[in-house]
Amino acid sequence: MNEEELPIHAELASAYLDDDLDATQRASVAADPEVMVVVESFAQVRAMLGEVGPVVDSTRTAAVAAALVEFDSLRGAAARAPAPRLTPVASLQARRMRMYRVVTGLAAAAVVGVVAVGVLNLSGSDAKTSSVALDSGATAGTAVAAEAPQPNNKIAADTAGAADATAIESAAAAPAFALPAIDTDEALSQYVRDVGTAAAQSTAAPAATRAPAEAAPGGYAQLPCLTSDQVVIGSIMFKGESAVAVRDTATGHILALDALGCRVLTEITP
Repeated sequence: MNEEELPIHAELASAYLDDDLDATQRASVAADPEVMVVVESFAQVRAMLGEVGPVVDSTRTAAVAAALVEFDSLRGAAARAPAPRLTPVASLQARRMRMYRVVTGLAAAAVVGVVAVGVLNLSGSDAKTSSVALDSGATAGTAVAAEAPQPNNKIAADTAGAADATAIESAAAAPAFALPAIDTDEALSQYVRDVGTAAAQSTAAPAATRAPAEAAPGGYAQLPCLTSDQVVIGSIMFKGESAVAVRDTATGHILALDALGCRVLTEITP
């Protein structure tokens, strides 16, 4: 007997015990040994149920009361037990959208970076092109001016102007002044002693009497933060930064000041 035939055999066995079959059907069930096994088992269950007598009302009431007490105790225990901690359920769609936004943002940032680099490169190319064009135009203008006929009374003046322009261009093309590299306070003190107070005073006047655009030794403009007691000794490179060596004539302090922002890089007390 397989599981598919079991419901059919159970239905036939139940009908056989209840006399719900006609003679032909009953003979067919009686001839099937598998159905008769089910009929036998159903008959045994019916016999056992028939042996159970009626329940007394007091017994029934006591059983119901005991069941209710047990039910109340179980419900109270469940109420006293801590509530289960529920794990929040994350929406898969929301997670996918968040990841999509992150990926989209990264892609947008990459595109902006590429565009910015391209714009900068284009700007640099345009600037170089413009510079070349201006230089070419200036050269062409100079050539045209040189080829144009000049009055006799202006030849000497033009020759002197060309000589001055050549001198200016040579000065601009000359290599930058190499500043002394100083990395320690001891080296700074030695530098100030080597330069000497007399030479420093002859090349750098007090800030109160000097013009703002006047240059200090080494090519840096006079610092606006200097006082009348502070004398510029010279321009230096102090620990890799462009600086100015200054001596305070009132206190004797030696300072290294940032050449661009008057920031005190070091101060040596006597």
